[in-house]
Amino acid sequence: CTERCSVANCENYCINENHFHAHEIGVTPADHNCGERHKCDQPCASPSCMETCGLFSDEDHRHDCSKGLSCLFHCTYPGCEDICSSDHFHYERSDQHDCGRRHPCLELCDAQDCDSMCAKFADPLHGKHHKCANDRCMQGCEIPGCVEMCATPDHLHNLSASAVHVCGNAHPCPAMCSAPHCSHR
Repeated sequence: CTERCSVANCENYCINENHFHAHEIGVTPADHNCGERHKCDQPCASPSCMETCGLFSDEDHRHDCSKGLSCLFHCTYPGCEDICSSDHFHYERSDQHDCGRRHPCLELCDAQDCDSMCAKFADPLHGKHHKCANDRCMQGCEIPGCVEMCATPDHLHNLSASAVHVCGNAHPCPAMCSAPHCSHR
């Protein structure tokens, strides 16, 4: 065949040994092949990717720049502007995009009357309770007249139905002694 290869920008000639190959019934201008493998010249199919497909045009394929680039979407964690660290076509499998960094939990602490943010990371190891950096209970002592804070070193112990808030100091009993002939408190 005396025709040039039908792949764009290829200057090689068709390798078909039939000199009249170009004139056979059913042969189109796209049927001339030089026998070389050509890189695909189409853009990568990943959204926002400006690279050219890196695969060979003689293979049936999805256009992929094959540069090992990461997903081009932003991380879906609230407030994070980083790019998703998953593979280039990750968007086809999931609408969740993760930059790979550990993000802080954005919830308030579960302790009663605590307005601090949770100090844990928002990941599978978080657990069910949100806890800030405080280690002590923030409730006042339950003994009447005492103005001290609860001495329990568990910031979330108020989540237990049996939680008792006491400061740990000795307190005078406010009741009158019930022993016969006693007038002491």
